[in-house]
Amino acid sequence: MRWLQAQGLQVTGVDRSPEAIAACTGLGELVCADIENGPWPLPGRQFGAVVVTNYLWRPLLPAVLASLAHMSGWITGERVRPRQVRFAHAPRAETPRYDELLGCPLAFDAAHNALLYDRADLAVPLIQANAPMREHLRGLADSLLERLGQQSLAARVQQLLRAQPRWGKERIAEQLELSGRHLNRKLGEEGTSFKLLRDQVLHQMAEQRLRESPRVAEVAEGLGFSDESAFAKAFRRWSGITPGQFRQGLGQ
Repeated sequence: MRWLQAQGLQVTGVDRSPEAIAACTGLGELVCADIENGPWPLPGRQFGAVVVTNYLWRPLLPAVLASLAHMSGWITGERVRPRQVRFAHAPRAETPRYDELLGCPLAFDAAHNALLYDRADLAVPLIQANAPMREHLRGLADSLLERLGQQSLAARVQQLLRAQPRWGKERIAEQLELSGRHLNRKLGEEGTSFKLLRDQVLHQMAEQRLRESPRVAEVAEGLGFSDESAFAKAFRRWSGITPGQFRQGLGQ
């Protein structure tokens, strides 16, 4: 937030930690909210950019895209709009609600989440161009690309969890020849945590297995949950819907 504010931008920060919010006093608008387990705290708001510094719960993606959908119009004097927005999941609300928020054609159950633009839009000048922001974002992108060439600790943890979804932190740490505390510290340096990685992997595996297995209880057991109820509670936290509702969206 500090860097963005120094560029003359109006900044809004969201964090569930009151201590983190207090540390940012004076840097812009501050909102204390748990966006992983609570409602989207900025309904109807639009932003020129959204910067996520840690794991973002996937069901919030439509709300984030709604905040960004009009950015291309703002930076080009309303000359550019997305040709289509694609979601890699079934609708989680009535389609007219998506239309109201995003204002452009939609596609669900796509291969990837994406904003699509016409190739000719690349030639439209940006009247709101910000050179310092461009250089900062370019540096972040270069850093990310460099890291992609290396296998991070987070990637190794995810591989182990996919192979052994029932394992906990200490067992994973043992396989990596680390203590549980050291594992947490090193993952924190990569901007993540064991809990977030495990939730991501189990969510992905749960959706895949719900497509394949006829019984929810089998999916729950295979992923290490004590019973079907515990699995259903976790799945709802991850996706905002129950396993049954997920299957209904698949037509099963």
